[in-house]
Amino acid sequence: GQAFGPLGLIGHAVQKPDLTMETIKFLVENDTQNKFAITRQDAQGQTVFTLAKCQQRIVDYLKEVFNLELNQIPFQPTVDSKMAVQCIQQGANPEWTDDKGNTVLCNAVLANNLDLVKHLVAAQSNTQHKNLLKQKPLSIAKNAAQKNPLIIAFLENEGI
Repeated sequence: GQAFGPLGLIGHAVQKPDLTMETIKFLVENDTQNKFAITRQDAQGQTVFTLAKCQQRIVDYLKEVFNLELNQIPFQPTVDSKMAVQCIQQGANPEWTDDKGNTVLCNAVLANNLDLVKHLVAAQSNTQHKNLLKQKPLSIAKNAAQKNPLIIAFLENEGI
């Protein structure tokens, strides 16, 4: 997949005004490299969103995939906290919620990842968000099976 550079085939495809939704969904759903390309920048700092010349609904679909990728970063086997912040800087929505109403910050607390929690709070993630169980990140931390006193203390010090 390196023939197309860091943005992969997706970065190439979005520059086509006649790109179809079927094609883009096929690319995203059948190749994880294509999905990861949505979160990357090329050497010139371009992203699939800055390069896009395709229909707005395709861009919107890619943004949904991007938001989902950010939301699920805490559950990746190797979590790169800076990558999460970079995604937010590139336009991923930290307030996007999964099917449980959890934001990426809620999920970082659930994943017991202090470093990621700190990075997300520094990137202005909403510490007051309530998930479908009406829990804020601090209550999630306090109710966790494996309580992490460092996460609890950090969130308490953030005044939440």
